[in-house]
Amino acid sequence: RDDGEQGSGIFNGDIGIIDSIDRKSRTLIVVFDDKTAKYTYEYATDLDFAYAVTVHKSQGNEFDCVIIPMFQGPPQLYYRNLLYTAVTRAKKTLVLVGNPKTVEYMVQNNRRTKRYSGLKEFLLRDEQLY
Repeated sequence: RDDGEQGSGIFNGDIGIIDSIDRKSRTLIVVFDDKTAKYTYEYATDLDFAYAVTVHKSQGNEFDCVIIPMFQGPPQLYYRNLLYTAVTRAKKTLVLVGNPKTVEYMVQNNRRTKRYSGLKEFLLRDEQLY
């Protein structure tokens, strides 16, 4: 920063714990695994509570205990790779709650869902602009 402050930053998906709140200066301190960040109340609105997180948001993280609800839902989400990703978030304890048939279905379902993000079209359009 211009004021000489240095740091590697906080990134989407980083999980921290609010350590302290200073009402007078309207700031709060959040402790992440290997760093501490100070947020003004204005920027604190960028934080999301993580009482529970999706498998996708938890990628890149590990937790001592992971509880996975195994109930029926959209079939396009119920595939082996997603279950593998969820299960491998647990360091010590894994709890699957729900229907064993859902687990069986996910283990057997090795299909991959195609994703239609529009990225290719976006890149081609951007390339044509330059």
